[in-house]
Amino acid sequence: MGSNFRNLISQALLELKQPEVGEGKCVHSLMATASCSSCVDACPRQAWILDDSILGLDTSNCDGCGLCVPVCPEGAIQRLNEPHQCHWKGRDTAFLACERAMVSDVEGIIPCIHSIGIRDLLLLYRKGTKDIMITHGDCARCDRGNVHRLEHAVIRINRMLKDRNASPMRQHVLSSNKWLDNLKTTATANGQEIGRRSFLRRALGMAVTERSTEDKLSANGQAWSVPPGQILPSEKTDSMVPFVPVIDTNLCNGCDACVRLCPHDALMIDMCNVLDAKSYKITAENCSNCGLCIDGCEVGAISINMWTIPDQMRINLVQARCTACGADYHVPKESEKGENTLCRVCGIVNHYRNLYQVMD
Repeated sequence: MGSNFRNLISQALLELKQPEVGEGKCVHSLMATASCSSCVDACPRQAWILDDSILGLDTSNCDGCGLCVPVCPEGAIQRLNEPHQCHWKGRDTAFLACERAMVSDVEGIIPCIHSIGIRDLLLLYRKGTKDIMITHGDCARCDRGNVHRLEHAVIRINRMLKDRNASPMRQHVLSSNKWLDNLKTTATANGQEIGRRSFLRRALGMAVTERSTEDKLSANGQAWSVPPGQILPSEKTDSMVPFVPVIDTNLCNGCDACVRLCPHDALMIDMCNVLDAKSYKITAENCSNCGLCIDGCEVGAISINMWTIPDQMRINLVQARCTACGADYHVPKESEKGENTLCRVCGIVNHYRNLYQVMD
């Protein structure tokens, strides 16, 4: 009886750790042919399954490590554990411990410290947390893979912060005993409980606070995740951002598919107010690296550069009228197709005279 009860409790706790996908947020719900496989590639146990028709989770293989959470470009996978935030020696500090470290029954324990990604760290930084206290197990021998993603994320964030003349985020890797001593000292000084019961009592409130923060950061107020570039300090322009969309003007045919597919308005059509001239406006800070623009581009004109300063912010378009069907169209001014007298549809079909029958 006791053994069966313990097994039921263990199974219930495992299910509580397993991720959930927010409805309507995954790129596969936005575009059936999306090529994103970030969660599949990150999972050390091959628990995520992606085929031509569905993205699913094999719960029998998932151990709740959370490594899929930070790699999802749209933040569609729900985070169930958060770092413990408090004041330590007068500074806002986040305490973070791997579940395989030698600590227990305290706040700040998550399945794997590397499930904390760039968006999580930037949200902490935006709230004033610039110090992270970490303790973890033996990552080199961990069956979840020899990963050091958290360290890499901190390094990349500090590169972007330095480019903005902002103070860096400091990471302190401690032994389990030292980490626990610091946490207990902090809890005593602040009059806080450190047991998990206090964490569970505040869990719902923490989740609501996090959602409201995301809503405030979101430019359109919808339920999309906030791209990391929008969370960065913005005192300086022309700074390094995580993801930079780039359009090859010699390949682009002006179909506007990228503009229609982008969920964060990183790519937009902008009126220049000069004889109704139009241009593609690229706002790299809004890019989440979802890849929908790349998937939707029929000529392969779009790529996304990582961790760089944008140098392409506007692409002027030239207007023309198709001599075959009479439809107005546009292409980049620098495009080799700029002198073409056929729109992109008539340019690839030979039934110009009947084309009006299938056009709006």
